[in-house]
Amino acid sequence: MVYRFINENREYFGLRWLCQHFGIGLNCYYNYLEDKKNDYHTQSDAIYERIKYIYYNNNRTVGHRAMRIFLSRYGIHLSKTTIHKYMNKDLNLATVIMLEKPGYKACKKHRIFDNLLNQNFLLMRKTRYGALSLHICASLMDGSDTTVPLLIYTTEPLLPL
Repeated sequence: MVYRFINENREYFGLRWLCQHFGIGLNCYYNYLEDKKNDYHTQSDAIYERIKYIYYNNNRTVGHRAMRIFLSRYGIHLSKTTIHKYMNKDLNLATVIMLEKPGYKACKKHRIFDNLLNQNFLLMRKTRYGALSLHICASLMDGSDTTVPLLIYTTEPLLPL
């Protein structure tokens, strides 16, 4: 806007006086006339569009580090700090932070239901050591029900109890 005013009124007020009055250097005014940053602005606009496309297609969970990897797949190689500046300052895009799931706290089972459907509670699966893991709902001597894990080292299928 200021450059346009200077361009329209430079013959009446004088170019140097107008640039000095608005605090603009002559070099900046001549750069405006030659439109030197046009290529930079078109390139940065294309990068902005690509960043927004990647950001919204990944549910807003891509930060500046992952965005660098995504952009390099499209052939756009920028530094991490440049992408951080584009995302946070220019485009105002912030990553949705995924909260960490709370850890499992093992405790005593407060209620074990009766086997009304007479289902077989025999679970067999291989552990990383090659053993079969067998979980049985057993009754202890004091009358409380609990789950007792047993490890049986065999590769043949187990028969239900």
